[in-house]
Amino acid sequence: MNKTFNLLLIEDDQVDRMSFQRYLKKTTLLYKVDEYALGKPCIESFEEGKYDIVFLDYNLPDINGMDVLDQLLKIDPYCSVVLMTGEGDELLAAKAIKSGAADYLPKKSLSEVVLKQCLENIEMRKAMKLAEQSNKAKTEFLSRMSHELRTPMNAILGFSQVLIHNPAQNLSDDQKESVEEILKAGKHLLSLIDEVLELSEIESREITLSLESIEVKLVLEEVLKLLKPLADQLGIQIQNDISGDKDFWVVGDRVRLKQVLMNLISNGIKYNREYGRVKIYGKNNFPNSVKIFVEDSGMGLSREMQSRIFTPFDRLGKENSEISGTGIGLTICKDLMDLMRGSIEVRSKEGEGTCMIIELPMGREEDSYGGGSLSDIGMDSDELSGYKKTGSHSLLYVEDNPANLRLMESKFSTREDISLLKASDAKTGIQLAQTHQPDLILMDINLPGIDGVHALKELKKMEETKNIPVIAISANAMTKDIDRALSEGFIHYLVKPIDMEQLLRVVKQELGS
Repeated sequence: MNKTFNLLLIEDDQVDRMSFQRYLKKTTLLYKVDEYALGKPCIESFEEGKYDIVFLDYNLPDINGMDVLDQLLKIDPYCSVVLMTGEGDELLAAKAIKSGAADYLPKKSLSEVVLKQCLENIEMRKAMKLAEQSNKAKTEFLSRMSHELRTPMNAILGFSQVLIHNPAQNLSDDQKESVEEILKAGKHLLSLIDEVLELSEIESREITLSLESIEVKLVLEEVLKLLKPLADQLGIQIQNDISGDKDFWVVGDRVRLKQVLMNLISNGIKYNREYGRVKIYGKNNFPNSVKIFVEDSGMGLSREMQSRIFTPFDRLGKENSEISGTGIGLTICKDLMDLMRGSIEVRSKEGEGTCMIIELPMGREEDSYGGGSLSDIGMDSDELSGYKKTGSHSLLYVEDNPANLRLMESKFSTREDISLLKASDAKTGIQLAQTHQPDLILMDINLPGIDGVHALKELKKMEETKNIPVIAISANAMTKDIDRALSEGFIHYLVKPIDMEQLLRVVKQELGS
């Protein structure tokens, strides 16, 4: 460690000061140290940011050491203060740490080794705290950027979906193709935003997992069903050997395991040879773990590329290829596997394909929640055609963005079974809800004046509106924002840009039609 420490020693006993200086010299660390024998003069001359660490004697003749600690932290809240006493006292140590001290040292245990360890530990904690603050700032910045990007994307994707799915538009084939290109590009941009945001959340440890025993076969069936169109389009054969009577149970988060498998298998499909193959198989390592293998017949990776495969934003030379991506999918997979107490590795040979291997703790069937498989959040065409008109329903949409209001109006204008009420601010929305008592409310979170969360609280206070289900809509896609909204009482949380099929599914579910 080459850092020069700026230290402050507040100690009235000259012998103790000399001992401290002697131990300090033996640490071989670089340092500058100022000394004070009394607390009050030190407080008067103390400046913010001047010292890295303050060593403070508890028993000073002019003022109590705890009072000095309090005053120093008021001047410099980020200063690291180590409280020292003649005798070890666990209660005093606990009180000091609770009051903001970085550490506690009994003088009788002081030595060059203890002193050096104390300095290095404090510096390490400061570095970790700085990294956490940096991560938090980055996450907040990305969250704001995500919100700003999602708001216009909502109009772009929303109106494109209306044009495509509304028969009354009578688009020509060329026009349909153009709109589909808009949708394709918009969804790709949205996926990039989501991946960058998710990586930031994972790095900041802002996601929570629900660990349970999972039957791999069921999750894999969902993934392969979703990826079949891509495999068929590229002529890739999928060989699933985790099927039939083969049981593979793991402990993990079902949604995150599905996400990891989706990424690995889709990579195997996209980066394959023409008419190639992707093989998925498993191995039970009784009694501790299960390995899942995703093997492709692609071009393989060099050793140098394998060493970079989990590096964020490194696409391994595919930056200019027609295959879209950010280069952070595998980074996210690795982080998710770490969070699930698992691992991921790559085995590859140039010209012979690549095998991605994930390993998770072994689970047991009797520990599973028995919830069945999770379906994709979207809504297919069969479900849409089953949306029956069984009566008149009223829907209130509270949104300050005019483009989003027009989008929703356009979407429901052809629905004779649903009448749409609109409000551009929370106050008007609350009044409309009280007067008309709609069957369902769609509430934007970021409203001028009263935000959506406070509007919901107002609705819950009134007899006429307290039982109306309210769905949150927001461009904030952070997990903490979603969790907060659901904990406040919103029944669903839809992230902008709104997937119209998902919206119709939720509306259908809540209106019971």
